[in-house]
Amino acid sequence: MDRKKIVFVIGIYAILIVLVRAEVILNRSIKKIIRIKLNKKMKIKGAGRGYYLKLPVSIRVDDDGNIYILDGSSGGWRFYEILKFGKNGRFQKRIVRRGQGPGEAVDINNFFIKRKKIYIYDLNMEKMIIKNLNGNLIREFRIKKTELKLRRRLLISFVSVYNDKFLFRLNLTNFTTKKTSIIYENNFFCVYRNKEWKINKVNFLKSIYFIRGTNGVIGIIPIGNLNFDVFKNKYIFINNTSEYSVKLYDMENDKIMVEFRRKYDRVKKTIYDEKEKGGVMIADKWYYKPHQKYYDDIQKLLVHGDKLWVITSTTDKKKGVLTDVFTEKGLFINKFYLKLTNEVDYKKIDNIPMEISGDYLYTVERDKNDEPVIIKYKIPNKKKL
Repeated sequence: MDRKKIVFVIGIYAILIVLVRAEVILNRSIKKIIRIKLNKKMKIKGAGRGYYLKLPVSIRVDDDGNIYILDGSSGGWRFYEILKFGKNGRFQKRIVRRGQGPGEAVDINNFFIKRKKIYIYDLNMEKMIIKNLNGNLIREFRIKKTELKLRRRLLISFVSVYNDKFLFRLNLTNFTTKKTSIIYENNFFCVYRNKEWKINKVNFLKSIYFIRGTNGVIGIIPIGNLNFDVFKNKYIFINNTSEYSVKLYDMENDKIMVEFRRKYDRVKKTIYDEKEKGGVMIADKWYYKPHQKYYDDIQKLLVHGDKLWVITSTTDKKKGVLTDVFTEKGLFINKFYLKLTNEVDYKKIDNIPMEISGDYLYTVERDKNDEPVIIKYKIPNKKKL
């Protein structure tokens, strides 16, 4: 190999080291579980004067305590309404309505609140809608995934806004495999600004079950979740593996800052648990993902100020779900059982919309009639919580 090639290889290797280098923290286990009790401060019923919750999938809270719910069609999977409730729980208005006109949406992928503005991305219309907190349109513009100039099948999802940069997650999956098998889904984060895309290089791989039926018909079943929560607008805490591992990732600079783990006793699954999740029917045949011996160690990540709550798969019918608390640098400092008001399958708590704002936890739960309700809890004033 000549000198130029050697220098080139060394340069590439150095870049890769910079991209993946991160401090790794292997935390010791904490035996003592602290006791906390969430105090329910407010409940908003699913039906009220001027609104009706159908399929709420996301909840956000502004600095004044106003609550915003992303809701959709109970008969489908398109989400096109954002409902605003005051801090007293009273319904105020629809921030977004269904439609294709200015300020309207067809399929909201995600929304983000920052500095008295609401940023909304419509996946179907490929446009970013920016409104004030009263729902008045400030401006909107197109963000087309075709501008990425990638030939493979892809999906983008809106994550956050930082310094006039729009941060997205880019999903790339290769469906050229010829047989039914477990394959990897590629997840990159990318930055959009002034009609230009910058695709980051750190890849968060995630397993999926790929099904190839007859006549070229294909289908996929997710295996586990890609859990993340935004931290200080440009960082995210992320978990993309079945085992206990969390990374703090700088989206703007494409760098993993720290990775942390702790010793965790995995929770076993049963075959019934697998089929309860459902499957897909292809050519009159049902397919289920391969049986997994354990639940994913982590169900959900929630940022609480400068702390991170890691909601695990360890559950107790009376106590709730075991939740670990870490500092932003990945140090394990506490653990407690999180118990909600309504009857909840704590093995599926990843399906419950949650948001922490200040000293309050906001959730969208289901009552005894299986109707959605919004709950506001006061988090106890504990220094390490």
